[in-house]
Amino acid sequence: MPPLDRGRRLAPPVNAPLMSPDREQHSQAWTEYHQDTADALARLPGQVLTQARQGVVDGSDAVAGDVGEYLTASRAVGAPLALGTGAAGDVASLPLTAGDWEVWGTVGFVPAGGTVVRSVEAWVNTVAATQPADGMLQLIQFSATGAPAGGTQILLAPPRRISLAAAGTAHLSAIAGFTTSTLGAYGAIVARRVR
Repeated sequence: MPPLDRGRRLAPPVNAPLMSPDREQHSQAWTEYHQDTADALARLPGQVLTQARQGVVDGSDAVAGDVGEYLTASRAVGAPLALGTGAAGDVASLPLTAGDWEVWGTVGFVPAGGTVVRSVEAWVNTVAATQPADGMLQLIQFSATGAPAGGTQILLAPPRRISLAAAGTAHLSAIAGFTTSTLGAYGAIVARRVR
């Protein structure tokens, strides 16, 4: 079937008689109009579906505002955010335009050599340094002796749907429970527009 001609408007043949002279069927003009309309409607779902699923094969990025748009922000391992024990902090933040986004991230926790780490948590939220009310986060709690001294722990902040009617910000946040010394956090936040 040829593609739908978007410039051509199907108009009923209002000046043509509705029925043939023998009154047994529609006139030729009306029969052609009905067939053209049926053909146009039959082509439409295939075109809409093709356009909606059309992807790229050249490795290019989706255009800003299009489904598939991909954004990221990060904090380098060499410049970690200093965390106080039990105090949440934003490892990275990512401005988002209005739309429906899937957002996730990873956080690496880097303790000083003598630090005893009891727990680490990571999450994504639209409120800075605030755990999500629905509890969608990644948590690791260690035994009474803590995590291995000086060992880096890396957590995935689970994917979260963020639907925005206006521009907003997604925050990759973390919190840790530790004693004795210091601990820093680094990581990356990623967002993909799903619609």
